[in-house]
Amino acid sequence: MLAYIFAICGLLLNSAVSGLHKAEYAVVLGNQVLVSGQPSKRLVARLDKAIEIYNNNKVLAIIVSGGFGKEGFDEATVMKKYLIQHRIPVNKIITDSNGNNTYLTAENTKNLIGTNTSIIVVSQLYHLARCNLQIASIIAD
Repeated sequence: MLAYIFAICGLLLNSAVSGLHKAEYAVVLGNQVLVSGQPSKRLVARLDKAIEIYNNNKVLAIIVSGGFGKEGFDEATVMKKYLIQHRIPVNKIITDSNGNNTYLTAENTKNLIGTNTSIIVVSQLYHLARCNLQIASIIAD
């Protein structure tokens, strides 16, 4: 149990100190869309962070990636709509509706923009360490 706790703390610490640098793209990972068609609180938090870093000139464009949730909505389409409602230009948003999980998002992002492009992954802290590992393994392929 103690080893598990240390492992979790290590992953969280790694994600927390990774820092925010300038990049060409922010990749926002999908999350639940409510039955009302509105993004969940977690998804809104991710989108608001993407808006913040775009407005602060940390990225040039935003990739929204998600799949179809059990609620019947395309997460990526809902995310794009939210960004447009918050004044992100439509030509600065790339939609990946096949990002059903972190691995597929990484693979799809690689296919969309290549491997010689800088990105910032936008998600919750607990998710970022796994994202880093999966992205690194895909880029190495």
